[in-house]
Amino acid sequence: MEEGSHKPIIEKKVFDPVQNILKQRRNQTRRLRTPNYLTWLVKCGECGAPIHVTYPGIEPKRRFKYYVCNNRYYFKSYDQDYIRADILEGSVIKEIEKLSRRREVIFSLVQDYVSHNRERVPELESERKEVLKKINLLEKEKEKFSRWLLREDITTIVVNHINTLMDEYENREATLKQELWEVEDKITSIQHKNYNAEGLSDYLKDFVNSFNNTLDFGERKLFIEAPVDKVVIRDNKKVTIYLQPPLPSLGFITPSLALRV
Repeated sequence: MEEGSHKPIIEKKVFDPVQNILKQRRNQTRRLRTPNYLTWLVKCGECGAPIHVTYPGIEPKRRFKYYVCNNRYYFKSYDQDYIRADILEGSVIKEIEKLSRRREVIFSLVQDYVSHNRERVPELESERKEVLKKINLLEKEKEKFSRWLLREDITTIVVNHINTLMDEYENREATLKQELWEVEDKITSIQHKNYNAEGLSDYLKDFVNSFNNTLDFGERKLFIEAPVDKVVIRDNKKVTIYLQPPLPSLGFITPSLALRV
């Protein structure tokens, strides 16, 4: 279309400045991305929100990617620092490697964890009995109403009411059976799961070696979820790695943060 072939809807003196602003924003946009293996594992220690990766579109930070709290990024609700992704990810692996070399610490942790769990067995057994009692009571109620449904003099209104109650009992029983399964699974895990300190130490060493040398990005993403439960970043620059039981939580001060934006 040739310039000036029709009357513009927006005046040129308004159109040109707006286009310049939009161009600047495109050049400086900060886009959330997820090509990193700690996504969904990192949480903000101040507000509990997820922390994702961003590529700041301004120098000097545009050369790196950074983890940032969702509330900090979208709502500017507080001044949580951006943290460089490569430094955080490398630090997490480094702390796990440090732990893998401390077999005496792992041994002590395993002993404490096993002792604590064994002390919980009587409590879990008691909880199991209570759930079974509730299930048995529901079964008796269902049996009573089933007999009612066999009566010849029963009315339609009563039938509908009993069917409604039976549906409620079925839902409650399903919930209780789920609770029972979870309690029994905990008891079985405590009684039969053996944690070997030496084996855990070797596992962590193999984890670090494989993570650093042989895995691609997709494999790293899946692999790191085995030992790591979550990573929490607080505003005082303290990072805590929560490992899967019976391993401990590891805390450290991150060595480098980005400038505030």
